[in-house]
Amino acid sequence: MENEMMNITIGSIVVGADFFDREDVIENIWETLQTDSILLAAARRVGKSSVMRRLFDQSRLDFRPIWLDCQDYGGPEDLVTDLAVKAGELRQDPRHFFSACAQVGSRNIEELGIWQLKLKLREQVADNWQSQGESVLKETLSQPDTRLLIILDELPILLHKLMTRDSDRGKAAAQNLLDWLRHVRQSPEFGRDVRQVIGGSIGLPRIASLIGSSHKINDLRPIEVGPLERSKAAELANGLLGSSPTSECKLRF
Repeated sequence: MENEMMNITIGSIVVGADFFDREDVIENIWETLQTDSILLAAARRVGKSSVMRRLFDQSRLDFRPIWLDCQDYGGPEDLVTDLAVKAGELRQDPRHFFSACAQVGSRNIEELGIWQLKLKLREQVADNWQSQGESVLKETLSQPDTRLLIILDELPILLHKLMTRDSDRGKAAAQNLLDWLRHVRQSPEFGRDVRQVIGGSIGLPRIASLIGSSHKINDLRPIEVGPLERSKAAELANGLLGSSPTSECKLRF
């Protein structure tokens, strides 16, 4: 710690050398992911998204990670489209991947840019995003020895958008999304090779309860990301102070 330069990061995800501690939480998560998907529970600004990013940057257990920032989506079709884009990037041949997952003729596939393919795919998944999402997963897992870790950051924000946008229809869309995610976790077709890590600044259990879908997340293993212990907090503060050439004080808690 004394030889490492650290930066104060407020509000943004912390990566690289600025990521501090959380070894016990990270180890617990990877141990749990051997058998179960996870719901990360934490208060705001504790570092939940930074932990999730660490899982993405330093993946283990032969998982290939996909990061989905759900607060950017307007509905399930956007989530599935982004899933397809990220899965295509994993294949390092997105055009081939799109041609396998979407109804895009081989004659036209080379003529379209990736953003055009993304728009075309979104149009196709709008009315049947569940089955299209399964096609994406099947095509991704068709490669030998492929396991997927799907990290869903801020999923509750997307569910809240759906609930407040269009009352009954939005509530049904939120229920359907939770149901589909559970299907992916529980289905024998995907369950062995797909894990999910779900987190968000709004509590998922509360949102699920409001729409009558608590039973659709009860298979997730909750793991809490709590505040730093006092000794670790002091170590972090002193590490940050030590990174400043003008700082000579030490903090004790």
